[in-house]
Amino acid sequence: MKMFVTGAAGFLGNAVVTELVKRGHSVMGLVSNHEIGKTVKEAGGNYVVGDLKAGGAWCEEVKEADKVISLDTPFASNEAIPKEVTPALLDTYGKRYMEGVTNLIKAAADGKAKGVIINYSSLCMGDRKGKWVSDTDAHDPVGYCRPISGYFKSITKTAEDAGLPLIEVYTSHVYGNGACFAQLIEGFKNGTASVIGNGDNYLSIIHVEDAAAYIALAAEKLDKNENFCLSDNRPVTQRTLMDHIADLMDLPSPKSVDFEAFARDNGMLIAETMASSTRVPGLKAMELLDYIPKHRSYEEGVRYTLKTMGIEPRKAELEQAA
Repeated sequence: MKMFVTGAAGFLGNAVVTELVKRGHSVMGLVSNHEIGKTVKEAGGNYVVGDLKAGGAWCEEVKEADKVISLDTPFASNEAIPKEVTPALLDTYGKRYMEGVTNLIKAAADGKAKGVIINYSSLCMGDRKGKWVSDTDAHDPVGYCRPISGYFKSITKTAEDAGLPLIEVYTSHVYGNGACFAQLIEGFKNGTASVIGNGDNYLSIIHVEDAAAYIALAAEKLDKNENFCLSDNRPVTQRTLMDHIADLMDLPSPKSVDFEAFARDNGMLIAETMASSTRVPGLKAMELLDYIPKHRSYEEGVRYTLKTMGIEPRKAELEQAA
């Protein structure tokens, strides 16, 4: 199958391209410039330079795709999430995101695509105060997903008007060798890693390799409207996760800071992202796509990730040997 992927050079996007190519698919990735397009080529795909908010060569490439996958986020991977936010600023980012996604769907409608996959985030479900997400939950975006608030209906209606199946994926916190997790590990190394409050909020996570496998399977198998969450189905509290990483690296547990102090240092949206407490179920995706995550828990996944980063989790291995 021919796949068209936006956000193809990003952390998750590169993993998705790699997975699709491994499965024998032809991948065309949309990138903003030739330099980052090299990462798509290295993953085995091809790329086209363009902007979803404008026409161009990418529109013709979309027409040839059997499935279209949107991995864009409100904030591009090459731009910092602003520390100070206002309603006007959030609306600017939200409109930009909505315009890009709706233009992508309209372009796909002019071709042979059998569906469009939109990868959102579990943060779109909001802070559930530790409760599990259910199929009846409404959108209530927090953190870096806040700009999307109010635009879900526009995206859904565009797909309905285009007559295209819309597969909505809500991915929990993605970790692996790169992106935010790599920054977190650097924080452990230089002593700046911290936990917000007592860290009893729940974080649902999924390793980037498993997230990529799910998205690739959805592209292969689904040809009708669908929605599901992606998670290893083992939510963990922020404090437990951070203490576990510290143990694996044989470093002191990170200090606790209050929400206001964390927000001053990292920005309000990042603070909301880390402080929200939502348990994301992964069972529907496992059953629907007949796939069990390779990294089924944070214990397995974090140890594996550290090794891929060249960090040997000595303390944990010594404890296991004893």
